[in-house]
Amino acid sequence: MPRSFVATTADSVVVDVSGAFTIQPAVGDMILASPSAALPTDCLFSQAYVTSTDNITFVFDSKEGGGVTGAAVNFTILVVKLV
Repeated sequence: MPRSFVATTADSVVVDVSGAFTIQPAVGDMILASPSAALPTDCLFSQAYVTSTDNITFVFDSKEGGGVTGAAVNFTILVVKLV
């Protein structure tokens, strides 16, 4: 999932997950996410959270302040519905 971003910055990617779950992730739900493959060595996965119904934002940081270039990576996601 990480793409390229410049030095000393973070990048976020919003993913539409409608149709990916039998439930609809909604704001306030807890997201546990783990990459299914290794991320680039200079990339850190910071967090994932629900931005709006069926949209999850993934945040990535640069490990040592340099730019990051990487290929797409799938994630395993657990949604915890908070009622």
